[in-house]
Amino acid sequence: HQNTNGVSFVTSECPVTLNSERWNNADDLIPEVWQEIKDLGIVDEDAELVDSNALRIPSTFKLAKLGYGEQIDRFNQEVASKYDRVLLRNVVPFFRRDIYLDSLKLRSLVE
Repeated sequence: HQNTNGVSFVTSECPVTLNSERWNNADDLIPEVWQEIKDLGIVDEDAELVDSNALRIPSTFKLAKLGYGEQIDRFNQEVASKYDRVLLRNVVPFFRRDIYLDSLKLRSLVE
């Protein structure tokens, strides 16, 4: 999604070994990652990197295990049948936009 000025954001995860050179110098990876994003066609080749931020998080993104969806759906249905003011957000996928949209639902419950 781009705003009216054509600005957007990209999030990239780069698993590295804790306390390795790449871990300790995460900011040095930014140009390499930006070039790979261009090479993959995620952004145009002439796209400009306006700002960047490297965060060192000691755990990679965890995907749900096989069968998780069915179990969580059953749990959500059970909770929904008993409580009308409990909101359980879907954690797969976990994107900023999803969190924002869920916050709008939550706001409607408390107003």
